[in-house]
Amino acid sequence: MEPIMRIMCVAVVGGALAACGPPPATPIPGSGVATGDAGAANEAGPGDASSAEVEEDFAADPAPEEQAPSPAEAAFRRALEALLSGSARAVRELVPAGGLLVLASNVCRKPLYGVGTCHQERVEAERRRIADEVLAPFQDLLARAAQADPGFRVDALAAECTAGDGARWTCRAELPLGNDACRGDRRAPVRAVVLDGGESWVLVELGYEEEILVCE
Repeated sequence: MEPIMRIMCVAVVGGALAACGPPPATPIPGSGVATGDAGAANEAGPGDASSAEVEEDFAADPAPEEQAPSPAEAAFRRALEALLSGSARAVRELVPAGGLLVLASNVCRKPLYGVGTCHQERVEAERRRIADEVLAPFQDLLARAAQADPGFRVDALAAECTAGDGARWTCRAELPLGNDACRGDRRAPVRAVVLDGGESWVLVELGYEEEILVCE
C-alpha cells in the first residue's frame, strides 16, 4: 500500500500545481526602475516623434524668394539712383546716342485759403547738353526724399512698370518727402519712359509732380 499511496500523493500534488499555475513572479531588485524607464521611453517616444515632425515641417517650408525687377524697372531705378547721386553723366549714359531726354514737371502751390497756382514745364535736352542745370529740379527732389528719411533707398521704392506702344514702358513710383504739421504726409509721384533698345534699355523721358501747401 505504501508505494501506491506515494504515487497517488505525487499525482495529486502535481495536479494542484498544474491547476494553480506558476507562482507569481517576485520583482527583481532594480527591475522596477528599468520598467519605469521603458514606460517613460514609450510615453516620450511619440512626443519626440511629433516634435521631430514639427521641426521637419518648419524646415521644409522654403523661404520666400524676392522677385527680381523687370528690365524696365531696373532701368527706371538706375535713373533714380543717378539723380540721387547728383551725376548728370550717369543720366546721360542712359539716354540713347543722339537722342533727346524729355523732362516734365508740374508743381502746384496751394494756400490753405485762396486760389492755387500750378506751374508746368517741359524741356527737351539733347544728350550732350544734359547737365546738372537741366536736372537740378529732379536731383533736388531725390535729395529731399533722402533727407526726409535717412534710410531712404531707391531699390526699396514700390515701383510699377507697364508696357505701352511698341517697346515703350512707363514706370512710376512715389517719393516720400516727409511729414509736417502744415502739409501732412508729402509725396511726389515720379515717372519715366524707357525703351527696349535690344542690347540695353534707354531713358527717353522723366517727369514728376509736386503739390506744395502754403501755410500763411
